[in-house]
Amino acid sequence: MTRYTETLRDHWRFTRDIEQDFAAADTTDDHWQTVRVPHDWAIGGPFDIKNDAQEEIIWEDGERVPSWKHGRTGGLPHVGQGSYRRSIQIAEEDIGKCFRLEFDGVMSHCQVYVNGTCVGGWPYG
Repeated sequence: MTRYTETLRDHWRFTRDIEQDFAAADTTDDHWQTVRVPHDWAIGGPFDIKNDAQEEIIWEDGERVPSWKHGRTGGLPHVGQGSYRRSIQIAEEDIGKCFRLEFDGVMSHCQVYVNGTCVGGWPYG
């Protein structure tokens, strides 16, 4: 049996929009951004001091009452949801064969869909 490996870095589509049926095979992604993976949507901004604001007490600094802290992530928009899509063409002679998809470095709480069906996921990076 011959094994063939292909790295799928190019031609990914990405959005931070929360679409109700983003995983459906017929979802239109014309307005999505074209990206190459690896891709880190958080570093694309927008950066804002409010993105990582936390009201905390830092005991090590001698504080005894909570105060607002900023800048722990550099203002990255580190929370939220992003969606990626990519089409893969299967040659007619390969229809019915076994395929394996591997994702490396997905962060976090990913869900993978193929033709609108959830085929796996992982809750951590």
